[in-house]
Amino acid sequence: MWIMRRRYEAAAKGTTPRRLATLLLGLIIVWVAVASLLDKRWNEVVLDILPSVAIWIALLRTPGALRIIAERMKDFERSLGEDPDAEPGEGDGGPAAVTL
Repeated sequence: MWIMRRRYEAAAKGTTPRRLATLLLGLIIVWVAVASLLDKRWNEVVLDILPSVAIWIALLRTPGALRIIAERMKDFERSLGEDPDAEPGEGDGGPAAVTL
């Protein structure tokens, strides 16, 4: 669980979702700008970009959601009596204490 939480925290700090959201927003703007050249009505343009807008919103919310999930995992570890900030196997007789 510790490794998964660390991955979630690292992904929440990453910039990939923001970059993808920026790219998608640029594509949406270009599509709206080009729609008049394609002889489309406004309602057809809205129907075209609606799925992209939903994905854009999801990309913007991804880092925050991952941060919240990581905090919940920390709370769960605390409720089990573990220290979520300690490295695994430090002093509590974990797997590092087992030797042959």
